[in-house]
Amino acid sequence: MHIVIIGGLTIDELYRREELLAYKPGGGVYYISNILSELGIQHEVITITGEDYPDRWISEYLKTEYNRIIHFKIHGLKSIRFKNIYLDNRRLQYVDGGGYKISQEHISNVLDRPAKNSDSIIVVSPVFNEVDPYLIMNLSRYGLIIIDLQGYLRKVDNTGMVYNECRLPYELKYASLIKASYKEVCSIFKCILDNLILKYYNDVNKAVIITLDGFGSISFRGGRCIFTPAYKVSNIDPTGAGDVFIAGLTYYIMHCNDMQIKDLTNALAYANALASFKVEGVLRNIPHIELSNRISKILKSSKEYNFKDALSLLFKYCSKYI
Repeated sequence: MHIVIIGGLTIDELYRREELLAYKPGGGVYYISNILSELGIQHEVITITGEDYPDRWISEYLKTEYNRIIHFKIHGLKSIRFKNIYLDNRRLQYVDGGGYKISQEHISNVLDRPAKNSDSIIVVSPVFNEVDPYLIMNLSRYGLIIIDLQGYLRKVDNTGMVYNECRLPYELKYASLIKASYKEVCSIFKCILDNLILKYYNDVNKAVIITLDGFGSISFRGGRCIFTPAYKVSNIDPTGAGDVFIAGLTYYIMHCNDMQIKDLTNALAYANALASFKVEGVLRNIPHIELSNRISKILKSSKEYNFKDALSLLFKYCSKYI
């Protein structure tokens, strides 16, 4: 099975109030690739940055024996840089840089391989509008597509602070699995409800998954709504947990050869359990026995809801955010 991750690498600054805690690489492709490498899964990364991105970060923090990295560095433009400021239970996020896009010309050499076309899993994980949504339609012929919405929703105000805008790409209809966080949903609730949840709720070929940060996730698919709780851990470094969640889904689909995602409940339990380690600050050397224990505990508390109750549950978590 051929796994390809598409999205931009970022420069991340993490602050606790005014104290700089970390200056490091980030972006969905960074966290997803690291976890797939940790799990021993061969994959390819198609990524893009500005000219100022440190080359050593790729060799030191991303490159492993399990991945092949195709890195496009755009001269004359700065890399996407996030400044994440944590204030108690809130996060303020600022961004600058970017202005480039991954387009068809960047992916052709990787995906145009007849022997691999039929069974690819393609993860599209933009962080700030750096993946052309038109690609999604073209990618659909290669296999299963997983999309993280965050990078298509983000805009910035005149101070550089990030906010979400209702800009759901038309091409989402070609995806098999669409993931959004509840903070994104809550900020543009009617947009997500009308154009994503209600639109695809009865579609057996598409899953919409809303992650609830430390509470778990809710999935909408084929007329069914499944709540999968999070595994409670100390909140040390949650940045990238949603990306690790996607890596968990990708691994489970690949490992079980479940291209139709028939076993969504178990896939979500695996993804939530894996993400719990990132919340604890663990990205490498994940203890597999403990991972299995966490999956078992999550499955025992997973629950199916009717549509009305599932929306009520989502409203409940939105109220915690708002």
